Amino acid sequence: MIGKPISPDDQRSFNLRLIATLESLGVTYAIGGSVAAMMYSEPRFTIDVDLMVTAPVQQLHRLVREVESWQVYITPFEAIIETNLAGGLPFNIIDG
Repeated sequence: MIGKPISPDDQRSFNLRLIATLESLGVTYAIGGSVAAMMYSEPRFTIDVDLMVTAPVQQLHRLVREVESWQVYITPFEAIIETNLAGGLPFNIIDG
């Protein structure tokens, strides 16, 4: 394993930072996947979060630029526009 494992506190901090960024940019989002499922069922052991966003291209560009400054991986903006959005595919933001 490269680096140290991500703790739940680290994941929570990352998620809160991402949500605050989405809200400050006015990006409409919804939380899904296991994080949302845990609100209604049994806890799960994954530490990822699934977000669905809807945003005009300019807003999406600002989001990508902001997240890039965090020194984490985000799918490059050009790839999001040319491949992900065109093909109805998700894009990634990965910390850790």
